[in-house]
Amino acid sequence: MTAGAEEALRLVEDARSVRGVMAAAVLSVDGEVVAAAGEDASLLEHMQRTATSALAAAEAFAALLDVGSGEAATSGNEGAEAVPGGDEGGAAGDGAADVAEAPPREAQGAGETHLTVIYQGGHPLLFEPLSGGERVVVVAVETHADIGRARFQLRRLAASLGA
Repeated sequence: MTAGAEEALRLVEDARSVRGVMAAAVLSVDGEVVAAAGEDASLLEHMQRTATSALAAAEAFAALLDVGSGEAATSGNEGAEAVPGGDEGGAAGDGAADVAEAPPREAQGAGETHLTVIYQGGHPLLFEPLSGGERVVVVAVETHADIGRARFQLRRLAASLGA
């Protein structure tokens, strides 16, 4: 086992030890599973599919934006968090994925990574980029009430890896 794989496995185990975390995985930016742990194989598969789709969409959108200028079109609801199962106005929707929007790029600081939460179907999924930009840690939490605790621990774990 390589040092990177051992580090990923340790990160997954540490993330799984957080109360409310049902499954955790470290994925490459190509969607390849580096390490994963969870009691439900279907949840792990769902996490990988969602992460792969989200990473592909992010890459496509990044190609459309001039990231270097820091100027991106905004919809006027910056910093708003999507309501689980709701549309942009917070009303109950069709069950499609809702994404908690990140603060504007200027508020984040240059080069700073940030955690993203996707509400899709069952369990909220949290994504935290790792240092180097080549891997991302994904965790599924049991309920929306577990997001804050998991977010805090993920940031702490990622920082310990130099993220």
